[in-house]
Amino acid sequence: MEISAFDLAFDAYDDLRDCLPLPELDSGELESDRADGWEILSGPHPILQLPPEVLSEIFIECLPQYSAAPASTRAPMLLAAICRDWREIALSTPLLWSSFILSVNLLRAKDGSAVVRLFETWISRSGSCPLTMVINGVFASISMNAAPVQHTLPESFISALNRCSSRWHDVNFMLPLTDFYRLQADEGLPLLRRLSITAAPNTASVESESPLPPLKLFSIAPLLRDISLGPDFTPHNVILPLHQLTYFDSRASTNITHCLDVARGAPGLLELRLDLYTLENWSPVRTNIKTLNIFSVMWGNNVLDVLDCMTCPALEILVVHGSDAMSPLPLHRFLSRSSPSLRELSLDCLLGPSDALVGTVSCLIALPTLAHLNIRPLAGATAHDIFSRMCDPTSPFLPRLQTLRVQVNVGETPRMSWTYGTMTRMLVARWNKRAGDDVDQLRVFTFSFSGSSGSLGTDPFAQPDGATLEQLERLAEQGMDIELVTERQVNSEDFWSDRR
Repeated sequence: MEISAFDLAFDAYDDLRDCLPLPELDSGELESDRADGWEILSGPHPILQLPPEVLSEIFIECLPQYSAAPASTRAPMLLAAICRDWREIALSTPLLWSSFILSVNLLRAKDGSAVVRLFETWISRSGSCPLTMVINGVFASISMNAAPVQHTLPESFISALNRCSSRWHDVNFMLPLTDFYRLQADEGLPLLRRLSITAAPNTASVESESPLPPLKLFSIAPLLRDISLGPDFTPHNVILPLHQLTYFDSRASTNITHCLDVARGAPGLLELRLDLYTLENWSPVRTNIKTLNIFSVMWGNNVLDVLDCMTCPALEILVVHGSDAMSPLPLHRFLSRSSPSLRELSLDCLLGPSDALVGTVSCLIALPTLAHLNIRPLAGATAHDIFSRMCDPTSPFLPRLQTLRVQVNVGETPRMSWTYGTMTRMLVARWNKRAGDDVDQLRVFTFSFSGSSGSLGTDPFAQPDGATLEQLERLAEQGMDIELVTERQVNSEDFWSDRR
């Protein structure tokens, strides 16, 4: 949107309000309206009688929950378009203009004059407020698979970003890789608390005879606590104040060395999220993180082996996604060594082969504080064993469990061997807990089968009988949240809640 059109839109709303004639109603119509419960106001609307500072606070509450692109259909532009008084209040409320999203088409930006005018107008209206902004450098008409090209943001736009760098507070930049080296913070980054950086597609892999040096832009930011790095950034090519971080998220498929460098350098780290592609043998590093999220694309490797490199006594949430079968034994060693009070465990990986039952159950026995368990896919025998141990409401097995999501692997479970009796008994026992039972009520239960389309086919794998369905329906009527899927392949996006 051009700035001229932006301002003209506000003026048009003001003129329209002044020109609209008021309808003339006869006394009969007025009496009819009153009889219908409507009152005709004889003066200004009561909201116009509120002090400007009160209206300003109301306006702030109208902002979208998250940063949004400038649009005439939402605050703050919508508020400024209602009438002249509201426009003056909106323009004199800097906080309304301190959060936004701006996308820049790298193919059409050229000198960037229109984008810069919009950006600078918005920034000027934000006064001295800390800035929350998302800046996306995008290719509107280039395929993600196209060959890398050298496109950069206009110099005028880079200069405008640099001029407000001292007010960056929560910033998310997706820019051409080289543009990160054009950004400057001459006055430092005194307000920066949250940072997310990603190299724009088709710009990050351009070959260069001289590799880019480490990025130092964010090295001095005394308030920085929360960092997310896109696929082309690691702690080795971005200099970061690790010692003060509480959250670190890396989307680069990196090796365990980078992960351990972060764990060592950030003693106050509470949450760590990693993508891994290689593992090495390291002595365990002790860290106080409370949330650990690991994603691995390593075929033929056990992603759980990364846990042999860490000791996390304060851990509360553990999420693991792997692409190959793995042994649960590293998880058991990790739990024995760390003794964490884990509340959530999500294992999106095939646990096997021969030690899966014993190892998985041993891990769960070591987690008496666990409240939420997501585990997929399991062999049927392992699922049966878990359900059997939970049937006794006085059992110490997972006594605090409130949410259970299980997926049974078709390939590991002979079709005719599966029955629902043990599962149903477990649900009844954990729902109808007796007074004095030292277990929490199981409130959410999801059960499904996994496997290829060929293994499931059009014939359901194992359908519950009428008595089972009747029992499950009674539990659902009493308030238990139950989902049973037996007729289609369950996609990980359908089943898995990543709780990010």
